[in-house]
Amino acid sequence: MDNVATLQETAVSTRQRGIAFRTSGRRHGPITRLVSPSDVGELIKPFVFLDHGEIRPTGQQLFAGIHPHSGIATLTTVLA
Repeated sequence: MDNVATLQETAVSTRQRGIAFRTSGRRHGPITRLVSPSDVGELIKPFVFLDHGEIRPTGQQLFAGIHPHSGIATLTTVLA
């Protein structure tokens, strides 16, 4: 039974770790880019985009130009 791992060998560490990186992001209109491939993304490859959007109804058409994630698989979650 050499291939059977014991509970102790597979336990996940519960040791607290310090914050490695903190950012306030860069604003692009209503979107704040918190993580992009050219900054923290270099450290956490494969990279992710982590954006926070604050879009409030104004009654005017919203135009943000070409979507920054064009050509990249995306997942958008709307929290209300």
